[in-house]
Amino acid sequence: MVKPKTAVIPCPNCGKSAKISELLRQIPNFGKTLISTLACDNCGFRFNDVMVAEFHEPKAFSVRVEKPEDLNAKIIRNSSCTIKIPELGIEIEPGPVSEGYISNIEGLIDRIEGATKVLVNSFPEDSEEKNEAVRAMDLISKAKIPSFPYTVELYDPFGNSGIIAKNVREIKLSQDQVKKLKKSINVFELKKSEKEK
Repeated sequence: MVKPKTAVIPCPNCGKSAKISELLRQIPNFGKTLISTLACDNCGFRFNDVMVAEFHEPKAFSVRVEKPEDLNAKIIRNSSCTIKIPELGIEIEPGPVSEGYISNIEGLIDRIEGATKVLVNSFPEDSEEKNEAVRAMDLISKAKIPSFPYTVELYDPFGNSGIIAKNVREIKLSQDQVKKLKKSINVFELKKSEKEK
């Protein structure tokens, strides 16, 4: 078993000592992948990234989630990847602090639920924004079962993200499609879901 390389660097959040670990691994269907983790015991700051060390063609992947076993589909998200779940009104775009990760759809939904809880708590009581975020939370809870079918879509201009499952659709992105992808703004946006339109 290969051990990660570790070092101590200043924490970008508090300036105290933080530990960074990096591990280069060969991942099936993706090639050499650098997995990095930065953790600060002082302030609790954490940052993870998964970066494929090889370049590929721009690609999009999509998978349909209809039954509980579909939640096990593996997701490899590079920090350059945009994730969309139209039925939930979710769009996660890359930005300067985007994290790459390896997870499954259930883990992705858990991440979205955690971020949405933060949004719910940040809005004033009885505001339209809070009510919308609460509705989104209800829909996300149902997606964890799943109690309705939905699609998870990944768009990566560098082709370094993907989904591993039986029913994955993979397409090459055109240059026009790549130009439309955001690459520098970190946005977690709740839009009206297709169910609410």
